[in-house]
Amino acid sequence: MPLLDLATVKAQLNIRDSDNSQDSALTVYINAATLVVERHTGETTSPAEFTETLQLPGPVYTAHHPVTAITSAVDRNGDTVDAGSLSFDALTITGSGVYGPVTVTYQAGYVTAPANYELAGMIIVQHLWESKRGNMPTTTPSLDGGDGMIVPRTAFGFAVPRKALELLGAESALGFA
Repeated sequence: MPLLDLATVKAQLNIRDSDNSQDSALTVYINAATLVVERHTGETTSPAEFTETLQLPGPVYTAHHPVTAITSAVDRNGDTVDAGSLSFDALTITGSGVYGPVTVTYQAGYVTAPANYELAGMIIVQHLWESKRGNMPTTTPSLDGGDGMIVPRTAFGFAVPRKALELLGAESALGFA
């Protein structure tokens, strides 16, 4: 599931809800923004079910998090593993008295994503949409104090605005400690 819904994005971009002419393009942007947020946070933004083979007893870090439930588990012989012998936290699954490879099906993701993830997603979608639509570049007055010439200032050199990265806690990825 995408991080943002189409109606919310259309409202942010001042597109009438009844105007469906851009829906397929907007959906691509929403899905791309969702993947960017998930890449930068390392978290699954919407609830989903995943299956992994884990080497227990663990704790073993899962590929998707936050883990919210364990649905089922099967050992290497195809026998069902007692749910009471498995525990989890947001990042790991642990087995108690369970050894070896166990195929675990679990749920991960947020029912409601954190507000900073949603806002970062909106900023990313809006930035990408504006660059597609030609609403950029903006202009700023000349800094030379000269004849008031307008110098174009573009933001086309990046796909993810810094403010979105900061909302996702990615300051260290930008070279700041």
